[in-house]
Amino acid sequence: MSGFSPELIDYLEGEVSFEEFERRREERKMRQKKKAELLADSSLEYYSFYDDRRKRKELEYFGQSAAILDKNFRKAYNYKRIMVMENVNGLQLWSSFNQVTMHSQDVLHHHSCLRLMLKNSDKRALCGLNGHNVCLSGNFQHALAQYVQAFHARCDEPLYNMCIGLTFIHMASQKFLLKRHTLIVQGFAFLNRYLSLRRQCQESLQFGASPSPAGANSLHHPLLPGDSPCWRQRG
Repeated sequence: MSGFSPELIDYLEGEVSFEEFERRREERKMRQKKKAELLADSSLEYYSFYDDRRKRKELEYFGQSAAILDKNFRKAYNYKRIMVMENVNGLQLWSSFNQVTMHSQDVLHHHSCLRLMLKNSDKRALCGLNGHNVCLSGNFQHALAQYVQAFHARCDEPLYNMCIGLTFIHMASQKFLLKRHTLIVQGFAFLNRYLSLRRQCQESLQFGASPSPAGANSLHHPLLPGDSPCWRQRG
């Protein structure tokens, strides 16, 4: 039993309960993650890695992974922000950057994305990310402008058509609005484009429930999963 962890040995010998064993194991994992994070930070400060760009880049990725595992999303954001600034064309970097910012619960990345937008106004991922940020804050007009900018860069992308359509529906759901009918028509125009690009699928058919928040209950038609043509073909 020399290769077992101390908490496992105590559990096998009956000295602790299973709940206490789980708690000790989680604490040991967190200590290991903090050690990995500290190791990466200390290695980046070592002078021998200043001139070796390849090793320094590997250490940055290692530090970012350790920070995410340790749930230190603020530090992971600092790593990821530098990475996306160096490579604004990496879609995977933007996807992971979005995941980090969602867990960080911080608004500082909004300003960073807006500053990057001034230099890289043609990047579709950045336009979509800025649109999501301002849409969550309730500024649907600004979000619509960001989505339309991404739509002009690639109009055959289903995601941008869906985002524009849903933004119009959100705008039509607001109170004290004069052009509600026009917004609903424009929203469904883009949702129909999304349907034609995405083909028949369950998520596209669920847009039948979209008119309900806007007050157009006569158009409200939610579909069950069994009503989808995809499900009927499988059956």
